[in-house]
Amino acid sequence: MKKPNQEKVTWEIERQKRADAKSLRLANACKAKLGKRHTPRIATAVIAIPVLHAEKASSREKIRQALLSAWTALHTGNTRIKLDFSRTHKIFPGGMLLLLANVALMLDMYPGKVLAKCPPKSMAAQLLRHFGYADKLGVSLATSQPSHDSVVKWRHVSGTHADGEAITTLLNNLKTDTNATIPEGLYEVLTEALINVRHHAYPEDYELPSALRRWWIFSRLDNPTSSGPGNLYIGVYDVGVGIQKTMRQKLQKAEELLAHAEDWSSWFTWPTKQLEKRLLVEAVEHKRSSTGLAFRGNGLPEMKDFVTQTDSGSLSIISGYAQYTCRAASGGKGYQCDDQTLGTLILWSIPLTHKESL
Repeated sequence: MKKPNQEKVTWEIERQKRADAKSLRLANACKAKLGKRHTPRIATAVIAIPVLHAEKASSREKIRQALLSAWTALHTGNTRIKLDFSRTHKIFPGGMLLLLANVALMLDMYPGKVLAKCPPKSMAAQLLRHFGYADKLGVSLATSQPSHDSVVKWRHVSGTHADGEAITTLLNNLKTDTNATIPEGLYEVLTEALINVRHHAYPEDYELPSALRRWWIFSRLDNPTSSGPGNLYIGVYDVGVGIQKTMRQKLQKAEELLAHAEDWSSWFTWPTKQLEKRLLVEAVEHKRSSTGLAFRGNGLPEMKDFVTQTDSGSLSIISGYAQYTCRAASGGKGYQCDDQTLGTLILWSIPLTHKESL
């Protein structure tokens, strides 16, 4: 038998190796191509954040439109969003509260799909860092360290409808951190209002998962000095049923009476927006009586009373298609809104006097 040529054998082995390597490269290329074909590319929707001012209906509508665009993009399933604060040149606490409540829900429901773009060291970047959202939104630590006085004095508290500990802690901190003379009954009224948010914003029959039955609070305490007054600011927001729906249900079930308006049942024939304005005014301007069934007051009339007894206090309540605004100098008035605000937003500001000035 003829002995095989060693040189030819070596060449054949090398040829086979080259063929195998080529086949492997082709297979990997095909796999990569198929993978790209079956894995949709994730798009990024950039959402410009407008001026964050909740007390003006026109500004609130711009916030609502931005949030609607963000939620719509996330609902598509393969889109992430980037909240762009590049042109957000004014940020007010009420507007920021509305925005952050929605951001918190987005981060819970769509983790990893919500980002933010903030100019370095901007107020927006500092606030997101101060309130604990910056890391989840991909905002750089180096460019968002809180330093501005308008940022570091704000406190942000959030909880679920069954969580009262956070509210208790907030109130205790306010009591211990101030050198002001606290008007009699102020903390009791505030406690009542916050308990109302916790208990009444989300009734048991309200179809919403427990994890989403949440509320958010901003607070800021500026202590008075011997040369000038201080201020206590409280902002509360929930995405619950709203003040008007709660009142409507209680009136219809006779769980609440309106002693001064016996013909209230005729209200329910009014157009929705007109009715919502009337019910909100009723909730703020008149203390209601009870039939004896379990019901707590909501503290809103008392909050209004505190404002009218000051020189510069204010109260704004926004719910559904209505807004009620009270200022010490001009009193209170209800407004009908063209656009709906989900849930209830309460913004309350009370001036504080230094103890030594008494």
